[in-house]
Amino acid sequence: MLYVFYRLAVATFFGSSTVYSVMYFDSYSHWIIYLTHWSYSVITINTILQAVCVTRHYINGNKQATDKAHLQMSPVFKVIWVLQNITFTSAPLVSAIYWPAVYRGTALDLINISTHIVNSGYVVVDVFITAIPVRILHFLHVVAFATVYILFTVIYWASGGTNVYGEPFVYSILDYGNEPSKAADWLIGVYVALVLIHCGIYALYRLRVLLSGLCGRRDVSVECEDGETVESAPRDTKIEELQMV
Repeated sequence: MLYVFYRLAVATFFGSSTVYSVMYFDSYSHWIIYLTHWSYSVITINTILQAVCVTRHYINGNKQATDKAHLQMSPVFKVIWVLQNITFTSAPLVSAIYWPAVYRGTALDLINISTHIVNSGYVVVDVFITAIPVRILHFLHVVAFATVYILFTVIYWASGGTNVYGEPFVYSILDYGNEPSKAADWLIGVYVALVLIHCGIYALYRLRVLLSGLCGRRDVSVECEDGETVESAPRDTKIEELQMV
């Protein structure tokens, strides 16, 4: 029950803060161009999906058996897993880049704090609460996400797009027209940072599994439709996440 409340509270917070951010941003047309908002939107969609699935399972009751045969991973859970991988890596990246390289020294407001501090804090907390496992090779999910965004910034710049300040780039560190070498250096750095951050998240996940084992909590093995086995989560938390049918 506590986990249901947690998921509902998190979804409500991110959902409402996203709506507030869009409503009070200086320009609706420019809101979508920023990586901050791309990443935050993924967090919002992911938390809402998790809240819906967990609440649905709680309302319906645990009618299915908890053995491996009945814990088949549903398509919805696979979507959530991909979104979770993107969230866990992109949010810390956004925070790490924003403060030293993008922040212009303006007054901090709730949205700024939420999208560049709370987002990363949520990731650290959720790694230890959620039962969704982390896999090293899943860094490819966030690499694909970053590549799509980078291509978007290039196309946006080439088509004459400007940021909210009227400057001919989305971020000053991605000034493809005037400082292409600097932009290239930043893009390479972003890809390296993504891999390192994902490895850090994986380390936190392994720590969670270790602590769970030391506490003597049983884990659940779940056979996916493609034959892959997902394991490591404590039974009492895993069932709420996996039975999303």
